[in-house]
Amino acid sequence: MPTLATTTTVCNLMTVFFSLSSFYFSSPFPVTCLTSSVLTLSAISCDRYMAIMFPLRSRVTKKRTDAVIAAIWVCSLVISTPFFLFRRLQTLYWSDYTETNCLEAWPSTTIYSAEAGRCVKQHTFKRVYYTFVSTTLFFAPVLIMLMVGRRQCRL
Repeated sequence: MPTLATTTTVCNLMTVFFSLSSFYFSSPFPVTCLTSSVLTLSAISCDRYMAIMFPLRSRVTKKRTDAVIAAIWVCSLVISTPFFLFRRLQTLYWSDYTETNCLEAWPSTTIYSAEAGRCVKQHTFKRVYYTFVSTTLFFAPVLIMLMVGRRQCRL
């Protein structure tokens, strides 16, 4: 699976190009690239595990490899979809300068908090999304790679 170097190079070029050129693509592309890199490393780890633990089994075919790569990119695009949807352009006008920023605008609900003694905004979808992404893109791959590495060291 020699796609990690290609993925990293393409992602870096796309990130620079789209970050400089478009408001809507400045945040989703780095997230897509990060996700594809993490998932590609996990796939490489699993492939190496199978090659070491079961050396006489048939190797991964080109068709399967293409399917894994396609699944990695589809998952990466799906995971970065909220950054396409929840974007807002904010323009601040100063006396001698106009500042334009791209902000995340997640859906929120406002409720009264007795502890704070005031109304507070809750970003439930944002919290669920970031918890899911942290778990699937950091904790799960690290756990997979640790388990694979530990099993290979027992040989």
